Amino acid sequence: MIDKTDNTVGNEVDNTYPDETVIKSNTKQESVILDDVRENDHKILNVLGDGKSKYTFKGLMRKLGIHQETLSRSLHRLDDLGLIEKSDIGYRISEKGKVFAGERPKSRIAFVPLFQTYIPPNVDINEVVQVLVGKWFKGLRWLGMIEGEGGYTLQWANENNSFQINLRIVNSYVIIESNADDSNKLEAMVSAYRIFERVMKHYNRYENVSFYSTFTSKETNN
Repeated sequence: MIDKTDNTVGNEVDNTYPDETVIKSNTKQESVILDDVRENDHKILNVLGDGKSKYTFKGLMRKLGIHQETLSRSLHRLDDLGLIEKSDIGYRISEKGKVFAGERPKSRIAFVPLFQTYIPPNVDINEVVQVLVGKWFKGLRWLGMIEGEGGYTLQWANENNSFQINLRIVNSYVIIESNADDSNKLEAMVSAYRIFERVMKHYNRYENVSFYSTFTSKETNN
């Protein structure tokens, strides 16, 4: 039997055997062979991104359109390989997983803003996030949240997973956007308005709150 022991140091690729790619993490000092990770596993890692994304099991199932049993097998495999870990509100990518996922390019999806509103200075942004995290709306199912230095992105998908609604909190603004096509634009607008109403309801708990909102159609990238 041929010994394929990985002797790499740090985050390096072992080119000793060109038919296999071995990536080693500084964190756990364990090897991952590319062939051990299936296509659905790569999809999960891409969704979990750089460690700031957190998704529940149901959220991943809806976002990726993967059957429950298939997703369960993928998550177990990724967990065994040390590429993901369970957080308090769902799954997230591990430090080792970030190294592995960084080897593959990620696609970007075009989103169009539907509503935008200013967050008044006396409104706690973290409270707005907590009010919405995990909440389902009529026709919308919760997916997950991305937390970064620039703010938050909360995500929902409609029941048949034909479009997604994002609520982004950036620079004291709430922006609600969707990637719905022309056939789903009306449904997306109605769904986005339900989220917008919930934000306004939370604003009304504060005294002396003034705000404005706008409709917009400028196209952006997620």
